[in-house]
Amino acid sequence: NNRDLLRAAWDRYYSENSVSILEKARARSQRLKVEVFRAYSKEVPECASCREPSIDFLTLDHIGNDGSSHRAEIGSGPKTWNWAKRNEYPPLFQVLCFNCNFLKYLSVKPPSKNPRRQALEAALKRETLQMLTGGIPKCEDCPVDDVRILTVDHVHGGGNEHRRSLGMTSS
Repeated sequence: NNRDLLRAAWDRYYSENSVSILEKARARSQRLKVEVFRAYSKEVPECASCREPSIDFLTLDHIGNDGSSHRAEIGSGPKTWNWAKRNEYPPLFQVLCFNCNFLKYLSVKPPSKNPRRQALEAALKRETLQMLTGGIPKCEDCPVDDVRILTVDHVHGGGNEHRRSLGMTSS
């Protein structure tokens, strides 16, 4: 039947051209992302809070903190960018870097059910970061020094394997 022939032809084409197809899709997605960020940043894509200019560190933030319900309705990532473009960039979003977006989340997040445990975890995190950095915790790649958004990175990769060996993952 024709459907099976077309499917077989597509499968063959895709297997022979998958790298090129994926590169083109990534390029389209990147162009769309830049276009949407420009629309919401008034031409120069940058974080509305700290002015971070790197596209790789930027994201769309729902200004009214209704992101969960909106993403459930339309999807996330490129679906959100397409939705914003199709709807002529409604004033629902702002461009934030991932750090500022996380700090915003922390500011609206409900208080911990166990503030004592939260304080102990914060102290442990600060102590660990101080030990790893040899003093004042600071990102090695940028000027960020806010302990709330700093994290530990496995320098040579292997973080998933390390966490599994410690029993810190479900898999």
